[in-house]
Amino acid sequence: MKLLQKSISIFLCLCIGLPVHAQDFVMTFVFTNANGNKDTVYTGAAEDASVLYDAQYDGPDISDTPINSGLDVRLRGYGFVPELDYVSKRNIVHYDAGGVAISVDIISDDWPIEVSWSTVGVTSDPRIANSVFTENTPGLSESNDTTAGLGYTPLNLGFGKPGAGNATFRRTSGIPTMGDTIYRYWIDFVQDNPNSISPEVAAPDQLTLYPNPATGSFLQLEGTLLGSGRALDLFDAQGRHLRHYARIPQQLPLGELPPGWYVLRLQDRNGRYWTKQLLRQ
Repeated sequence: MKLLQKSISIFLCLCIGLPVHAQDFVMTFVFTNANGNKDTVYTGAAEDASVLYDAQYDGPDISDTPINSGLDVRLRGYGFVPELDYVSKRNIVHYDAGGVAISVDIISDDWPIEVSWSTVGVTSDPRIANSVFTENTPGLSESNDTTAGLGYTPLNLGFGKPGAGNATFRRTSGIPTMGDTIYRYWIDFVQDNPNSISPEVAAPDQLTLYPNPATGSFLQLEGTLLGSGRALDLFDAQGRHLRHYARIPQQLPLGELPPGWYVLRLQDRNGRYWTKQLLRQ
């Protein structure tokens, strides 16, 4: 995965008056810990944003602001010299074909932590089509750190509609600092799927669809992959994306799906993809 070696953190001012250009998008991430505390950070991309801190788009540096003891989520940016480092809750990054990695630091004593996100603006830009949330350090994806249970969770930005989704965080290896322990994750805006393993055809015990051929209104899903599934997508025979499910259903509504061949693609918690063919009669 070709990512910038530096990571770029993000901070949105809590004021809503952010300029959004026609091809830009802004994502809102809402975190909730096991004790019900919430915190929100914002990110996104813009063609004219700076590679480093951008006063036009980003929020102020809160490096010296005391940490909220209930739950504190911060986006950390690294400059070429220490004076350019900053911590904030909002940052709009510059599009980059090589990828942009944003460090997300979570300070909390109450786990697991849930996150949900939504997007204002639509993008079909191929440079960020396979963007993900992950616990894997950018540039070191071969380490396959799966302690948080994220793997490579898609942000769902590649389908020409507002990205949205949710995930559950467990602790990664913590980073002690100033009496607090930071748990670090990453938002990777990338063009290529970070999971270099090609999709595999699921074995019958891993994923079974029935009835197949399908004739009714619903398709039943069974198999060992359902318990570790993170997302499910449906494609037609031409490879066009039709549906995305952030949670794996056991019953898939077929509705008015025309007769023909389709492919179901399931992503597991480690980021690997598994496929199964479906014939709709």
